Amino acid sequence: VSTQSTWEAQKLNQKAEREFAGVEISAETQQRLVDLIPEQRVDISDGIAGWTAEWETDAQLMQQNLCNCIKKNMMDMQALVEICEVRDKAINEWNDVKVRAQGWRDRQESGGPDLKRSEIAKKSADLSREEELTKLVAILANVSKDQLRRNWQMHARLWSFNTKNFVQGHHQKYQRLKELWKSTQISAAQEPTATPFAGVSIKL
Repeated sequence: VSTQSTWEAQKLNQKAEREFAGVEISAETQQRLVDLIPEQRVDISDGIAGWTAEWETDAQLMQQNLCNCIKKNMMDMQALVEICEVRDKAINEWNDVKVRAQGWRDRQESGGPDLKRSEIAKKSADLSREEELTKLVAILANVSKDQLRRNWQMHARLWSFNTKNFVQGHHQKYQRLKELWKSTQISAAQEPTATPFAGVSIKL
């Protein structure tokens, strides 16, 4: 795989993650934002700055507890798909070899003509390959079933754990927003001319 292909794959993966998280911005939208945002930076209060900072934690919470979990699940399932592809390929070859091996057995049981030297080698190879594939198919079937069971159980526990962390993080965020709102109301009450979210100006 070339370096260029790897870089393009990484860019596509990052774009897919942004789209999944709902933060993908088109070029048209970016240009509209540039036109709307004034060149002169504005001042905002520390209350609004704290409020917006708390809301910015949503993307981090989703990335840590949901996106990473989904990405890991997809990677493990992709590994399972590759195992199943190898298993299916072995099964197809096994079915073909079984037909040929059964033909040799039927010929022997029916008392057919003696085998030629070249036919003896083919018969030996088909019977040997049938035995090998029988064992291989059984192993791959057990591996695929065990891998599916492990993935299901592991990611069920992981998803439950991360979902609880995600909900807890949201609860903590709203608690902090509640305290922030109370503090701004207290500041406004102490100063008759003040308004909520007034405070020290912060340059954006």
